[in-house]
Amino acid sequence: MNQIRRIAIVGGGPSGLFMYKRLIESNIQPNEIEIDIFESNKCLGAGMPYSGDGANIEHVTNVSDHEIPELVTSIEAWVRTVPESMLAEFGIELARFNEYKVLPRLLFGKYLSAQFDLLIRQADKMNIKTQVYLGSRVIDMKDHPAQQQVEIFVNGPESYRYDHAIICTGHKWPVKYEGQIPGYFDSPYPPHKLERKVNHAVAIKGSSLTAIDAIKTLARYHGQFQENVNGHLCFIPAADCPEFKMIMHSRNGLLPAVRIHLEDPMVEDVTLLTKEQIHEQMTQNEGFLSLDFVFEKNFKDTFKTKDPIFYERIKDMTLENFVEWMMHLRENLEPFQLFRAEYVE
Repeated sequence: MNQIRRIAIVGGGPSGLFMYKRLIESNIQPNEIEIDIFESNKCLGAGMPYSGDGANIEHVTNVSDHEIPELVTSIEAWVRTVPESMLAEFGIELARFNEYKVLPRLLFGKYLSAQFDLLIRQADKMNIKTQVYLGSRVIDMKDHPAQQQVEIFVNGPESYRYDHAIICTGHKWPVKYEGQIPGYFDSPYPPHKLERKVNHAVAIKGSSLTAIDAIKTLARYHGQFQENVNGHLCFIPAADCPEFKMIMHSRNGLLPAVRIHLEDPMVEDVTLLTKEQIHEQMTQNEGFLSLDFVFEKNFKDTFKTKDPIFYERIKDMTLENFVEWMMHLRENLEPFQLFRAEYVE
């Protein structure tokens, strides 16, 4: 580069965070680029999913520390720097926390915000100039091909010009009927709008993770969860709303799959492919590892001794046959029966 390149990142949530990380780690020379970050909220990192726009205290992430790409510090290391009062607020027990645990979404947002701050400090040490515009809503962008520039309009007529603009604005839930039809919400976000107690049935359109978010907020306002004598969590309905219940309307009749993070490795050496096997397969497949081969060796063969009856059922199946069979089983079970079976499994 013969001159300073000005780059705009539109949106300072998780996508903007990872884009910013890639830019400052792209082997650029000092003073080669300047980066401006536009964020409509008052802090960087959290975005919609991990701020009050998309979560309450009861909502958790669906990824753990060992699943996300490395930022500056791990979640586990960062949690150990958080004041005890904040951890208590989110129900985090430091002695029991590790990289396989999932965080409450609002706490995860604070982690992402802290990582953004650390990255900005890194950029400063590298002489990469970063300007952050908080509370700045980008309302339009205009391309100027002749000048090879992009013009960004912020909060009205004010505009800025850049050599490159990267759009990281994330998802915006549409509002079509909300406010026009009493008691109807186009989405459960922001969740504080569901913080109300009613004494009637509530319909939930869908049964995905978004539906689970709505259920969690409604459940918190209509009762509480308590451990019984067997240590199982039970929902105790509030006495003043006996008619309250939630009914999910699902097109496919499936609930989100249960995922359990195992803290101890469950993969044994005998089920792993050897380097020689991998090299041989890649040689035979133009540098690729065949999914069919992985399905045979890493999956099917493990059941020969561990579950011979199951192996007999799947030994002649292709990967496609197995998926079709498994989906048929799922789709023909009552949703909550399947959910319980997955939990036991």
